[in-house]
Amino acid sequence: MVFSLIFRMFLLLFDMLGNEILILPGGGPDPDGFHWKAVDALYSRSLKDVNAYSTVLAVLYYFSGDNTLFARILNLILSMNSIYIAYNILYLLNINSKVTEKAIMLMAFMPNFAIMSIVIRRESLIIFLVTLSIYNFSKYQKYTSKKSLVFSYIFVLLASLFHSGLSIILLPYSLYLILYNSKTMKYNFSWKSIITSLGLSMVFIFILSISGDSLLSKFQNFESVEDIFIHTEVANRGGSGYTIEIATGNSTIDFMLNTPIRMFFFYYPHYLGSGVEFQMFYRFYLVE
Repeated sequence: MVFSLIFRMFLLLFDMLGNEILILPGGGPDPDGFHWKAVDALYSRSLKDVNAYSTVLAVLYYFSGDNTLFARILNLILSMNSIYIAYNILYLLNINSKVTEKAIMLMAFMPNFAIMSIVIRRESLIIFLVTLSIYNFSKYQKYTSKKSLVFSYIFVLLASLFHSGLSIILLPYSLYLILYNSKTMKYNFSWKSIITSLGLSMVFIFILSISGDSLLSKFQNFESVEDIFIHTEVANRGGSGYTIEIATGNSTIDFMLNTPIRMFFFYYPHYLGSGVEFQMFYRFYLVE
């Protein structure tokens, strides 16, 4: 843990003082975007069209000023706590000590996680919330603590404010409640577990109905698969806009055909000689 902290502090200093020499993967436009949206919100006293993470930064800047150092330190603290909570999860589940040690070492020195914990990005906060959720769900699984179960759902919902896709974690949670009996340690259907799962699902639906714009804002302009397909082609992300030639006239089939191709070229860029392929290889295979 100590060496992991030193490693992160070195990356923090390098990113702040040496970014003219090398911009760390994960730095660049995204952190700047979060930062300046937070600064605008702070001085305009308005949170209109401000994403959840920039809102958190704006609140932090209100007390500390708009210096990014405090936000970086907060992310660093959150990442270190995530590692500690992960250790407790493995200990709680009685995972072999050698496996636990290797897993924590991997998490502590994973380059991508370390970099994300010292730049102005939402990943550290998201990982912290998800790790807390898994820890509480593990406590429920072992001790059948209803309080821990509720907290496991709450932390996922909070994480979903920063990335709506994380709400999918609630699905395996609910399936576990329906199909598995913690007391008998057997998979079966129980009226009690079904009612509990349905009750929590109703709570989720209620929260989604009153804050849907916050949780699912990214999808509020999509009404069909065709909308997603058109948006992807217009955005031309990953240099895959040329796949518009692979079209059948059916938006659903086009979406299914083109998505794997985009995924392939996202990992293996075709801009030979531009240096993009090296950057992508570095980020996805050596960092992520």
